[in-house]
Amino acid sequence: MDRTHTNWTAENWITEIKAAEARIAGHVQITPVMQTRGFGGGFGLDYAIEMKLEHMQHTGSFKARGAFNTLLSQDVPAAGLVAASGGNHGAAVGYAAHQLGHKARIYVPEMAGPAKIALIRETGADLQVVPGAYANALEQARAYETETGAMQVHAYDAPGTVAGQGTCFAEWQAQGLQADTVLIAVGGGGLIAGAMAWFGNSRKIVAVEPETSCALHAALDAQTPVDVEVSGVAANALGARRIGSICFDLAAARNLTALTVSDAAITAAQTALWRQRRLLVEPAGAAALAALTSGAYKPAPGEKVAVLLCGGNIARRSTGLRLAPGPNASYRPDMSATIADSIYQALSEQIVTGALSAGEKLRQDHIARAFDTSHVPVREALLRLEAHGLAISEPRRGTRVSALNPSEIREVIEMRVSLEVLALTHAFAHFSAADLARAESARIACDEAEDMASWERRNRDFHRILLAPCQMPRLLAAIDDLHIASARHLFANWQHQWRPRVDQDHAALLQAIRRHDANAACEILRRHLRRVR
Repeated sequence: MDRTHTNWTAENWITEIKAAEARIAGHVQITPVMQTRGFGGGFGLDYAIEMKLEHMQHTGSFKARGAFNTLLSQDVPAAGLVAASGGNHGAAVGYAAHQLGHKARIYVPEMAGPAKIALIRETGADLQVVPGAYANALEQARAYETETGAMQVHAYDAPGTVAGQGTCFAEWQAQGLQADTVLIAVGGGGLIAGAMAWFGNSRKIVAVEPETSCALHAALDAQTPVDVEVSGVAANALGARRIGSICFDLAAARNLTALTVSDAAITAAQTALWRQRRLLVEPAGAAALAALTSGAYKPAPGEKVAVLLCGGNIARRSTGLRLAPGPNASYRPDMSATIADSIYQALSEQIVTGALSAGEKLRQDHIARAFDTSHVPVREALLRLEAHGLAISEPRRGTRVSALNPSEIREVIEMRVSLEVLALTHAFAHFSAADLARAESARIACDEAEDMASWERRNRDFHRILLAPCQMPRLLAAIDDLHIASARHLFANWQHQWRPRVDQDHAALLQAIRRHDANAACEILRRHLRRVR
């Protein structure tokens, strides 16, 4: 087949994507999907939105798909691999190279930022940080390829990369995607090219770009790829100076709808995903949703829409929480023993258990005096409370304990069901005798709890120990965040009815795991979590 893609038909693309799907099976994660309805904060979105959580993929983005497909479909020379990347692609190539036993050199522009640079470094790749933007990194990568004979792995404009990214949409379709329209963030175009190649004309595809990094929009206006200036909050992921030829050809052939959104819209969507759904994504990962929350794209009556969350690599949460970077690191708040941590832990426990009631004011002066400290760690602790939905800051009213919204618990429970069952499914391949012994000890401790506060802490420990072998730190961090919301609901509604008891579901779960019955264990977990309603 013509490897330049120029003469490929729709059938050629489908064949390539199916081959890629078989090729990379076992090397990439099957990422979860969910359906959510309505975002608060003035967005006014009262319709259902399907989401695919591709930011939970290996190395935090969809890029692992294209990297593995490229490496597994070609002979890698002794000189190894070379790639230029705004961050996510480099991490994916470095990770895939390490997993498959190849050496890799990755050229990254300074604008990639510390989190993505650290992420690539931790894969073991030979990292070269280049002044300027992606185009400057690509220039040096090409020079290295010419000099050494290393194999170039293009971030977005190669058939192997596009076919690999197309597996994301084949997978989503198999998971029951119902949407008429799928919104996808665009940088160089590899991801949306994969979507167009897989879906053909069966679904409407909408491209979403930042106003300050819009290579596809500019190319469609000019009717040919052109160079653009790149900047803005998502530039380290979506900042391609020129759209890929594969993407442009596919987009021009189908008269693709391409929209732009502001940095403010992107950060607002990113914040909403975290505060309202406990989904932590980088700005690029929120760009597609921003088209809906900003009104740049308004679905027609009855139109079903879907959004892909494409990346989750950020150094510091806009919510004020820190992250530990790296593909093998635990993506969770950095809870080193500081005064801010102590304040956060004390206040969050009081809010979750109801000792601090909804609407109660959290006065910085009072808290600072109680902990004999300045206002600085108090403000950091309050930001964390806001990030977890436990507090709200209001102009001229200060920070108060947020109201408990009973209508949100159904969604929290369904998200826990989806994510915990996914984690348990992946954990099955890794359970050891030591893991099961720890889980059994945690189960017994939970059954022996004499008050609800002790039980809730021990119950959370049991679930963490049970799911930890999945080795998916981003997924585990998302589950931890959901536990906070469900714990507050439990204390508000069941505290006075709680009695010490033996949890038969916990015992049944461990029994199913010991007999290697994954289906039974997952069904028990689903039933167990839905009891909370």
